[in-house]
Amino acid sequence: MERYFLDLMLEQVRVGQRNKKSFTKIAWADMKKKNEKYENMNDDKKVLKNRHKKLRNIYTILNVLLDQSRFEWDDKKHMVTADSYVWDEYLK
Repeated sequence: MERYFLDLMLEQVRVGQRNKKSFTKIAWADMKKKNEKYENMNDDKKVLKNRHKKLRNIYTILNVLLDQSRFEWDDKKHMVTADSYVWDEYLK
């Protein structure tokens, strides 16, 4: 579900429907329409914007972790990895 939504957002970026801060009204309407067909659900624009906000927050957290040298991205697992002691220190 999130992968499809990410693909929808990338499509809107490619066709120029993203301004400096967010997507245009046209982009949100198009994503809503395509998402309804894909998920067979009638999510309103607010639901999509909340999903966008959630994904943006996850992206920010991932960048904070990956900016630290002790954390790495594992391409096979598609996740941030580190030794156990590193996680223990980070979570204190």
